[in-house]
Amino acid sequence: MADTGSQSDADEAIELEELEFSHFRLATKSNVLEVQHLLAILTSALPPTATLAQALAFCVICKQAVSGQRVSASDLRRLAEEDMHGVDILGPSVARTVRALAKTGLVKIIASEDDRRSKELSLTREGFQVLDRAMDVLS
Repeated sequence: MADTGSQSDADEAIELEELEFSHFRLATKSNVLEVQHLLAILTSALPPTATLAQALAFCVICKQAVSGQRVSASDLRRLAEEDMHGVDILGPSVARTVRALAKTGLVKIIASEDDRRSKELSLTREGFQVLDRAMDVLS
């Protein structure tokens, strides 16, 4: 005789797993092609040696640029962790990630006007062009 309580518990656990991981999905059945195209545009701008941390940092800087803001190098980790629901993907050296992004020509490092020790990150003209192409996918 089958234990229907155990089967019900297993089904509930599977549903809970799907619910917990659903917020990590970039794409749904209705927008998978748009998301694929968007990611292709953003990643094609980065060199083939770019790391996941560099790609994530670039996306965070783009997100701030869309709202007309710069991001400080010190806030980059916090913003990236918020986007990744607490997961630290940037790793131990945000400064190294930022310098590598600046070398791509997509991001520039600007000394803060308020505090010379602090650095702000902004997109370059080329970075804004990549962002414009990506935004065209969404509109």
